[in-house]
Amino acid sequence: MGKRVQFAKNKEDISRSLKVHPSQLAEANEVAAKMGCGEPFRKDGMFIASRSEKKRYMKELNKRRADLGQPPLVNFDGGYGDAT
Repeated sequence: MGKRVQFAKNKEDISRSLKVHPSQLAEANEVAAKMGCGEPFRKDGMFIASRSEKKRYMKELNKRRADLGQPPLVNFDGGYGDAT
């Protein structure tokens, strides 16, 4: 079996700010999957995804927050093209 190659632009990133409690894991992954973002939360609750996947998750999350009349969340770890 070959080694998995990751390019720098699609490198997986761990986000502590998006971490959930392990008791919330199933629900968090279910909601993310419904948003079309897969299941980015691992067993310990950490959010792991590529930068583009994290950007998509934040965009979808903020759409839902806007529908509820809540202010958007900001990813201060974002880079060029990320909403700040």
